[in-house]
This record gives sequence, C-alpha cells and structure tokens, in this order.
Amino acid sequence: MKKFFNSFIKEEDGIETIEFIGLVAVAAVMIGVIIAIAGKMGDAADTAQGQLTQQLTELGKIGQT
Repeated sequence: MKKFFNSFIKEEDGIETIEFIGLVAVAAVMIGVIIAIAGKMGDAADTAQGQLTQQLTELGKIGQT
C-alpha cells in the first residue's frame, strides 16, 4: 500500500488528482458558506418585512381614529 501511494504521489496524474480533489473540497465549502449566508439574509429580510408591515398597520389605525 505504501509503495502504491508513493508511486501515485510521484506521478503527475497523482498530483493532478490531489489538486483536483482539493479544488472540489474548497468549492464545496464555499457553496456551503454561501447557502448559510443566504439563509440568514432571507430570515433577516422576513423579520424586517414583518416589522415594517406591523408599523404601517399601526400607523393606519392612528389615522382612522
């Protein structure tokens, strides 16, 4: 197994494969971070919209009395 791993690392194909795996791993992490940020931004926008709607409703009630 050690001999196979050493020959795999020494060959150009082995290095290219390791580089590709690293690139895919970095891309996967970046996608995960973007999804997490987008979810938090969506939650914040929903909260802001709810508060704005509530305030506008209260202002509408003041004008009616």
